Parts: sequence; C-alpha cells; structure tokens
Amino acid sequence: MRPFSISEHCAQLIDQYPSSDMLLSVAQAMNRDERRRFIRLWLTEGIPFAFRDAPMMYETVRSWLASQFETHPKLITIIGSARIGYSLAPRPQYGRPFGVNSDLDLVVVSENIFSSLSDTFYKWKADVAVGSVQARNETERTFWEDNLSRLPKNISKGFVDAHKIPYWSRYPLAQNVANTMWMLKEILAATPIAPKIRKATVRAYRDWEALLEQMEINFFYILKSL
Repeated sequence: MRPFSISEHCAQLIDQYPSSDMLLSVAQAMNRDERRRFIRLWLTEGIPFAFRDAPMMYETVRSWLASQFETHPKLITIIGSARIGYSLAPRPQYGRPFGVNSDLDLVVVSENIFSSLSDTFYKWKADVAVGSVQARNETERTFWEDNLSRLPKNISKGFVDAHKIPYWSRYPLAQNVANTMWMLKEILAATPIAPKIRKATVRAYRDWEALLEQMEINFFYILKSL
C-alpha cells in the first residue's frame, strides 16, 4: 500500500504563519491541487494571525457575529492579512504587515445569507432602474454604477459583498450588516486584548466551493503578478 506523500516544497510549510518570502517561494512551485490545499488549511482555517495572542477572543467574536447573522459560528471565518499576518495583494502591497490600518475581512458561508443579500441587491438594482432611488452626489453615482455592473458577475460566481449595497432603510439586511460591522469595530476598539482595525467588511458565499474557487483565482493572480 502506497503511503501518503507531499512534495518537497510543500514540506517546507510547517509554520502556522509562514513568512511572506517563504510563502512566495513555496507557492510559486505549487500545482493546482497543492494551492487549493494550502488555501483551505492556511487561508480559511485555524486561529487567525490577528488573534494569535487571544485565540478564545476570536471564537468569542465569531459567536457574537453568528448571533447577529443568525447562523453557526463555524460558517464564519477571517481571510486576508488578518488571517496570515500580511497582505496577499499584488505588489507593492504584498507582504505589508497586518496592523491598525488594516481591514478585517470576514466571510460567512451560507446559502441563505448569500441568497438574501443577492435578493437585496436585485431590489436595489430594480429601484435604480425605475428611479425610485437616486445617488445623492457624483461620487456616490460613480460607486453605484461600478457596483451595479460588478455585483451580478460576482453573484454568478457565488459571492456578494454586503458593503456594495446602499445602507439605506429600504434595504434593511444591508443596513443591519453595515451596523454589525460598525459595532464590531467599536467593540474591538474597546477590548484591550483584541486587534485594532481600520474597518470590518463581510462577504457572503453560497458555499465552500465558491469560496475556495474565488480564493484560488485571487491567489493565482497574485502569484502571476509577483
């Protein structure tokens, strides 16, 4: 019977938070299956770097968010620099350490929340089309046009960014999510052992496969750009 095996380059990944140089070196040698395994284990699971000194605080935060979103804590995770310890964006941002000026990028994997946010988006889109709502200034109009064009493509891929829908009272789900993100930032700021952040955002995914697929696309794009 053949034993399990991993490649020599993947065998170098033994730290929970590998350095940006180590990750870049190893990731460039990975095949697709290895990239997906790395993304699952290092970029979506475990204790995020931002909570490395207070692991139970992370679980407390997840439990609070789950109560706000009416879902299970296991369906909520953190990605981005708060997860690995540094930015995974293309250069010059790649490797920039997580800090007080960083965002907390949250993910909730829930078909119900994804569908509800998608429905909220299409209600907004229909309201714009008939003139029921209008942008209040030119800057807002520019963002609206971009989001109205971008979100249908994202939804077809199985995800939706809540902050790209107006936080208006006629869209209560988007407003509630925005309020939850604001409260999260304020509560973290008032908690001595919690990470301090610039802002918090949440993206809803239809399922785990949609999350892994999008993260792989992003990860591969970053590797090509470095």
